[in-house]
Amino acid sequence: MPEPTVMPAARSRTEGTVYECDGCGRRFIGTQRCEECNLFARRIGTGGPCPHCDEPVAMTELVD
Repeated sequence: MPEPTVMPAARSRTEGTVYECDGCGRRFIGTQRCEECNLFARRIGTGGPCPHCDEPVAMTELVD
């Protein structure tokens, strides 16, 4: 009998995702709703804090 398949642990899709509010332009990491405008932000892509200024930045913006 074959060994049972071990599935990797589930993880949140929003955890490392950068979102941007269309109302005010603020960016968030892992948060989909802007607290200021109370609007859902649009997904920019996978990313994290900028190593220079600590602002949220998508990986696609760092790589040409």
